[in-house]
Order: sequence, then C-alpha cells, then structure tokens
Amino acid sequence: MKRFMSLVALFLIVSVLSACGESNTGTAVSNTGNSSNSVSSPTPTQNSKPLQHFKSGETVNIGNIWQIVISNVRRVQPGQYDSIKAGNAYLGIDMSFKNISNKEERLAGSADWTLRDTSGQRYNTAYVSDFPTAPDGKIEAGDPAKGSLCFEVPAASTQFTLAYENNLFNSGQTIWDISV
Repeated sequence: MKRFMSLVALFLIVSVLSACGESNTGTAVSNTGNSSNSVSSPTPTQNSKPLQHFKSGETVNIGNIWQIVISNVRRVQPGQYDSIKAGNAYLGIDMSFKNISNKEERLAGSADWTLRDTSGQRYNTAYVSDFPTAPDGKIEAGDPAKGSLCFEVPAASTQFTLAYENNLFNSGQTIWDISV
C-alpha cells in the first residue's frame, strides 16, 4: 500500500507540473505595431509535429516565458588550442532572450537545444576557445540575456534544424530552420 501511495503521489506531481506549465511550441511575434504580441497558429496536440518552423531573425515567443531571436548563424574558426575532426567545421549560433514572464526564470545553457541535419543526425555542442558562452543562469522578469551555441558539424552540411525545448514535462518544441 505504501508503494502504491508513493506511485500515486509521483503521478500527481508530474501531472500538476505538466498542467501548469507552458507549451514548448513557439509562436511568431507580430511586427505590425499593434498591442497583441503573438500571432500564428494554434498549439499542436501532444502527438503532432510543430505547425511552424522559424527562420533566423524572427522573434518567437515560447509560451509566456521567453522571447527568443536567433540573430546570427556562422562558421567559426577553431582557436589555436582547439582540435576538430578532419572534414568538420564549427557552426556558431548567436541568440538573444527576453524573460517575458512575471517571475525569475532559468536558462540551462546548451541542455535545452538540439541541432540536427536534414538526415536527422544529431550534433553535440562543441567547446571552442574565445567563443561566447551558451545562454545560462537566472534571468529576472523583463530582463534580456544573450548567448551562443557552437556545434561541430560536417563542413559540407549547410542545412539544419535547431530545436528548443524549455520544459521536458511539456509537449512540443520550437524549431528554427538554419542555413549556413
């Protein structure tokens, strides 16, 4: 009975966290100057694919928590002490955030991001000396943050998708189409 009650308690905690969180699926922000900040499509169901991919330079709201802009995508030269596999290149992605919630929020660096090529191959973040750090840490309500991600990818690859998932308990993800 004690084990059953523990399982029920765990289920309730996960259910509450999922119910009161925000969707991970982003919406484009309107630049028309009206007072409504979000436009776009309805939130997809848990089993569907995101309805919209975004491009670099677009301002995207993630729930009522973050406003994110992928501002720059570029090839990054290795530093003097960096080692890179033959045939690979570093891909740098600069981004800015704004906490649009009414409370302090936390960014988890590269842990919330996934880069894939057109075949679906996933790439891990790379450390490159003298390259800006990933967006990380506590951000007060209304405050901005900036950071960069770096990935080691095949030099011949030019098309990728970059996915952001703010909360693993919530469905969806926000995806940008990345071209170099």
